[in-house]
Amino acid sequence: KLTALFQRLVPLRTKAIPPASSNFESNQGMASLSGERAATRSRRQVILTKRLKALDFSVPTSLVLPEEACALIEAVFTDLVSTTEAYEALQNKEEALANELSKAQAQVFPLRKENTRLLRENNQLHMELIKAEDNIGKNQQAHDMEVIRLQGSINE
Repeated sequence: KLTALFQRLVPLRTKAIPPASSNFESNQGMASLSGERAATRSRRQVILTKRLKALDFSVPTSLVLPEEACALIEAVFTDLVSTTEAYEALQNKEEALANELSKAQAQVFPLRKENTRLLRENNQLHMELIKAEDNIGKNQQAHDMEVIRLQGSINE
């Protein structure tokens, strides 16, 4: 069942986890092809074990995994790492946006307060202007009446 699952997943996976640097790589030069495959297989398992332990997964040291399982674990591990990195990037972005929002709100609050004051002052000045225009209109009318009265008295 594991092999069938792996065969379905392998075409979907195009990237593999690059092997971590280890001392095994420097000693592989003159090994035969079959010995090299066995060493690669065991090196792959050692690297996987170290990487899984680095993430606090308990892996028995005596556990020997088939090659298909190693490939599947690598695929899942790659997905886990990329998902974790994407999550951390989104967390950092959200944190930066939250900081930016709080700074913007800190700048907007005094402006809103000032806007309220200016609006109240503008309304007050507008009312005073309307009253002044009414007074000017009344004074103009009173002066016109006075002019008419004085012209009438001059004509007599």
